[in-house]
Amino acid sequence: MTQALNACLWTVVILGPSLMEDLVLQEPRTSRFATYICDDGYYTKEETVVTCGTRGSWEGDVPTCLPVDCGQPPTSLNVIVDYTTSTVGQTAVYSCPPGYTLVGTSTQTCMVTGSWSGDTPQCLRVTCPPIQLPDHTLLKGGDPSININYNDKLEFLCEDGYELEGERTLVCQASGSWSAAPPICALDGTNSVLLNGDSLGRFYVNSSLKFGCEPGYLLVGNSLLRCTSSGKWNSEPPVCLPQSQELKTSCGKPRITDMINVIRVQGWSYRVGDRVTYKCRPGVPPATNPPIITCLATGEWSGQIACAVGCKRPCMNQGMCIGMNRCKCRSGYGGSRCERPICILPCLNNGKCSHPYMCSCPPGYEGIRCQKAICHEECQNGGRCTRPNRCECYNGFKPPFCRERTKTIPLPWPVPAEAASTR
Repeated sequence: MTQALNACLWTVVILGPSLMEDLVLQEPRTSRFATYICDDGYYTKEETVVTCGTRGSWEGDVPTCLPVDCGQPPTSLNVIVDYTTSTVGQTAVYSCPPGYTLVGTSTQTCMVTGSWSGDTPQCLRVTCPPIQLPDHTLLKGGDPSININYNDKLEFLCEDGYELEGERTLVCQASGSWSAAPPICALDGTNSVLLNGDSLGRFYVNSSLKFGCEPGYLLVGNSLLRCTSSGKWNSEPPVCLPQSQELKTSCGKPRITDMINVIRVQGWSYRVGDRVTYKCRPGVPPATNPPIITCLATGEWSGQIACAVGCKRPCMNQGMCIGMNRCKCRSGYGGSRCERPICILPCLNNGKCSHPYMCSCPPGYEGIRCQKAICHEECQNGGRCTRPNRCECYNGFKPPFCRERTKTIPLPWPVPAEAASTR
């Protein structure tokens, strides 16, 4: 048998996803081996080289080309991702829940390199603009001069001798606007309405009001009230209860919620209408001003015996002091003073949590969690960048950038001169 009878026609075949694509046939020449190559975005784990048999036909199976899979799209806290499949060419769409704004690109595409395009977006809470406090208006906690996050609340009150007009509590809405206009404080006394009676109008500081009930009702509480300079009555208003209704006669001893800072309590009678006063240690204001609670006809006290304790050390990162040296932290911070940023998902590849939900990455990595390796050269022939400047290669190509094949296959006998000259 001559050598020509042993030779097979040699072609380079580029395989698509279905293996039904037209084959690329180069000029006829003889060779001992032929190699199959998958199209961009596809790979194979099977043998890609077939051998020319002694009868002049190719021996070996045609390999199957599979689409590159990028895996689950990357995500971060509060981010919603919608996708069908994660193979090459597919798209993932990112969005945020109500009250959050998407920062970054809203879509990513699975690339032929096996990674998703672009950086992972973030969902940041909507903020409302700062509020300028009107004259004589005070704020109970928080700072109206800074941006407030979605669903945060501001509670307002007035200086002594002034009355609040408008909404006492404002809420930051998902639209980035406040739920109402800021209230104002006016020197205008207070309103009083009798149960089962008519409105008695407005009263000014130092004016007095005497209460009474309609026939069939019994007045419980003080019948004479005086309007103080704080814009409040000197006592809780009485109530009118049906004479047939069973009335409470006592509230019981009031509970002291702050045993550390309350240093004195005065009042030994706990019947309806009785009042108990208390005092906090020097430098600590009471939780209610004046520090007085009254026994109501419902059998409950009008407030608690407690002090408004501050924080010895200031809260950091715009945290809010809530007393007893405790801070309420903004989203993304933790610690006793809100000094520590929080990353819900751990930083990868020796990254450090340096900002809320973001990591500082070592050289060679990037991304919110330092999950993405950086290759300064593009990975060739379907390779994937898995370590800094090093690609994971397929189909017989070798690192670092998959430009060259791992090895060549030697021929067991000499190649014909015309075939050798074309290689």
